[in-house]
Amino acid sequence: MMWFSLKDKTKIIILINIIIILLGLIFIGYSQNDQIILNIGAGLLASGIVAIFYLIYPHIDFERDYLRFRQMGLKDIYLRRDQSQEYSELLKKAQKNIDVLGLGLNQFREDNESIIKEKSLNGVAVRLLVVDSKSPILSIRSYQENDLKGETIDIPLKKLKNYAIEVNKIIDELKKGKKIQIKRYNAVPSTMIFRIDDIMFVGPYLHNLPSRTTITFKIENNTELFKQFENHFNELWNDTGCTFDF
Repeated sequence: MMWFSLKDKTKIIILINIIIILLGLIFIGYSQNDQIILNIGAGLLASGIVAIFYLIYPHIDFERDYLRFRQMGLKDIYLRRDQSQEYSELLKKAQKNIDVLGLGLNQFREDNESIIKEKSLNGVAVRLLVVDSKSPILSIRSYQENDLKGETIDIPLKKLKNYAIEVNKIIDELKKGKKIQIKRYNAVPSTMIFRIDDIMFVGPYLHNLPSRTTITFKIENNTELFKQFENHFNELWNDTGCTFDF
């Protein structure tokens, strides 16, 4: 499409420089260790490439696109959701908030139960939103992920609840920290949200793909993307019509 947007004069200049590049390649190919011919070929090749780059560059405008994505809040993109090493490093630095919206959060609990306990004892607010095991949405999502039957999520949910009870009991005994809060929701899980202070990871739930294998976006605070997903989490958390205390 970019080629059709170029003016005829620009196209002609590009074609001329393509010929110059080809001549450069010919000179290099037939130099037969002749340094003068080799230098001429290299010069033609370099000048042709540079000329084409500067002709096309205004139509590509990398800087503009980069700045637009960063201003919206997009910091990085991952092909898979299970970025456990980066999650672990960020969790260790958490000072204010840890919010997670998912299905059963079994993998999250197994990977991070020690650091979540430590952060809760240090006063970091932890809020976990998990799907209600009685919700018909759960069995639909389980089917979409080619997973086991939806009712098996009772097991990780009970483990998550028992884990939170144990941590909160210690917080009561020591009289320090903030208790882990868990709520169940009965709503379509359109996206996963994992917020650690000023960084948030979000990713869609796609048909016939396990959630851990789907694309995930890393976004920064004080940006439009961050605010929208932050509002989504808070709206769902506070909606008594589709969320219930665990």
